[in-house]
Amino acid sequence: VNGPQSGDTASRIAIGSYYKCYHQIAANGGGNMVNRYTLMYDFKILSLANWHTFHQTDTTNTNDGECFIRPNSSSTPGAIGVGYTGYSNTRISPGRWYRLVISVNLGHYYRYYLNGTLIHDGDTTDIDVDARFALTPLLLFFADNNQEDDTIDIASLAIFDTCLTDTQIAAIGTCDPCILNPVVAKLGNDTTFCEGGSITLSAPAGMKKYFWSGTQGNQNLTVNQTKEVVLQVEDNRGCLSSPDTMNIKVLSIPRIDLGKDTAFCDGNSKILNPGNNFAKYFWSDLDSSPTKTISQSDTVWVKVMDSMGCWSKPDTIIIKVNPLPVVNLGNDTAICDGSTITLNAGPNFKKYFWSNNTSQQTLNVSSAGTYSVYVVDFNNCQSQTDSINITVHQLPVISLGKDTSFCDGDSLLLDLGSGFKNYVWSNGFKGQKQAIYQTIYLTARVQDAKTLCWSKDDDININVFSLPVKNLGPDREICEGLSATLDVGSYFNEFQWSNNFQGKMLEIFTSDTIWLKVKDPVSGCWSKADTVIIAMLPAPVVNLGENKSLCEGDSLELDAGNNFLKYQWSDGKNVQKRWIYKNANLWVKVQGQNQCWSRPDTISIVFHPNPIIHLSLDTGICEGDSLLLDAGNGYHDYIWGDGYFQQQRLIRKALKTTIYVIDIQGCKSNTDSIRVEIFPLPQPFLGNDTTITLKDTLILSPGNQFVSYLWQNGSDDPFYQLVAAETDTGIHYYFVKVSNQQGCENSDTIKIRIYDPGSVADLINGKILIYPNPASD
Repeated sequence: VNGPQSGDTASRIAIGSYYKCYHQIAANGGGNMVNRYTLMYDFKILSLANWHTFHQTDTTNTNDGECFIRPNSSSTPGAIGVGYTGYSNTRISPGRWYRLVISVNLGHYYRYYLNGTLIHDGDTTDIDVDARFALTPLLLFFADNNQEDDTIDIASLAIFDTCLTDTQIAAIGTCDPCILNPVVAKLGNDTTFCEGGSITLSAPAGMKKYFWSGTQGNQNLTVNQTKEVVLQVEDNRGCLSSPDTMNIKVLSIPRIDLGKDTAFCDGNSKILNPGNNFAKYFWSDLDSSPTKTISQSDTVWVKVMDSMGCWSKPDTIIIKVNPLPVVNLGNDTAICDGSTITLNAGPNFKKYFWSNNTSQQTLNVSSAGTYSVYVVDFNNCQSQTDSINITVHQLPVISLGKDTSFCDGDSLLLDLGSGFKNYVWSNGFKGQKQAIYQTIYLTARVQDAKTLCWSKDDDININVFSLPVKNLGPDREICEGLSATLDVGSYFNEFQWSNNFQGKMLEIFTSDTIWLKVKDPVSGCWSKADTVIIAMLPAPVVNLGENKSLCEGDSLELDAGNNFLKYQWSDGKNVQKRWIYKNANLWVKVQGQNQCWSRPDTISIVFHPNPIIHLSLDTGICEGDSLLLDAGNGYHDYIWGDGYFQQQRLIRKALKTTIYVIDIQGCKSNTDSIRVEIFPLPQPFLGNDTTITLKDTLILSPGNQFVSYLWQNGSDDPFYQLVAAETDTGIHYYFVKVSNQQGCENSDTIKIRIYDPGSVADLINGKILIYPNPASD
């Protein structure tokens, strides 16, 4: 097969094939075998699908090889080494030539070199003289006992009788053609260009692959923005060049702005200025000045060049020169006073400026004077001012008088005056005067004979009032005790009753004949008299009796009486008789046979609640205590079951009794009972007063049948232990308070004298005591 360099050849060694090498190297390294040696391989593998081996020291090929390339199935595919020495971090790739050198000095080091560079310093723990890695006269190349020897291409193979040094191995170098004859890619120096432009970069021709900043592309690359470009190429040998970098900077072009398209009015001009500090200016009319003055409609563009030689994009502005608007109010004229002439400055203008400071298209003029106006069109161009003179003629004056009214049957004469050319009435009448007999609203005007001006309309409202009408209604009958009310009504303020009554509402309580006349407050006209006849009927009488006061549980029957047509109670009932069981305030009225209702009769019925007493639950008190029983105040009578009649009583002995009360309304309460029990006091006993020595301990106990205990020191234990040695000599008092199941309390006290039997002072100051006391035989 082809070797590393053009024209070289190599041997391809397949699985199961290997070479035998009789190296004739004498034993060295202090042993009986070759312990110092160097192996060199120029090799290439086709894939990493399986293991590859380089040599085998077992001449029978019954063991693993001594150096491997790990496959893809391992954790570090492409690593070189063996388990005893460890594997390299550097990894190889299929399809590429490498020079592997293994320098061995057993007992000292085992080193791997790839292309002249140390890639792994093997572990020497198990690398001993005359051991596994020592050479016998026969060495097997590319052999392995279990076919971990995948296909490998070998261009050169060498064995040295010593361990080569780093320097010597570096001098041997590599067989890699990409290193020996590297491919070179050169972009040139960093460069710049103006915004909007571009640069085309060219790589060396004839390459297999081109990589621009890591992305495969073509030989040429066009760049139009600021960026860093990195080039690598791969030749037909598969050699990749070192990266070459070019920094490309795009220079910003100058920015100019002539402003928005604009327009101005005839007679004005505009200065165009794209900005200062540019190296060159180029206008659309080939002018090179920094600024340009425009006074007529035109489309103008300019571009500039900055100090870096970059030209801007051209900026264009459209300029329109608008003509001035024209306004015409017409000739001077005259109008009649009160009329209006509309002056029109013309349509389609943006603003109007009248001499009276108004701003509409038209101006309504009703007074004499000179009026002027100028306008601004939608291009904001202002016209010249135009003026007009207005003369005002006075109007003729007429008067029909104030609005008036009169009663039906009267009349009114209206006169507009003489000397006018024309008379116009709203009712069609054409003369100077006319008489009015009915309600009417009239307007009139006249025309001046000289100026032909019409007067303002004068009007008059004439109201002919009809006579007022007041109807007191039909003749009527009223029940005794009631009244009939005759009402003038709120509208009429002046009136006259037949009985000379002065009020508006006349109330009739007896039979009578009455008439009424009224005066209209607007017209002042009096009505004709209206008459009504009143007849009086007798009323029935009903009586429910006096107000009643009852106790809870009682009842009362109310009777409104018989021989009446209808009954009406205040709560809506309509019966003659009814029973009452609770508090009520009622009235009733009845209707007699003549249809007249009686006056209502009222009665108040009160049901007082029966009093309720509760002394308490049955209870007990301790012997010697007392209990106050209280039935509550405010009652009239107190009746105890054992013959006692007061509200309160003090209980000192066992008792069982009952009580009920009667209140001030005479209502009786429930009966309540109570039982009072007397509980005996507990009887604690600490014993008789006694004497002990400082060496004694005394247990004080009042008995264990009590619920609680309280000693003089606050302890709540059922007994008290007195250790005399912890107490001063002398007389001491000890007490306890106990309580029983009923909560009754009692206490007992004991006096104890403590003395020191070895103290002379105690013998002198006291008397001789016999201990224990009392003594016994």
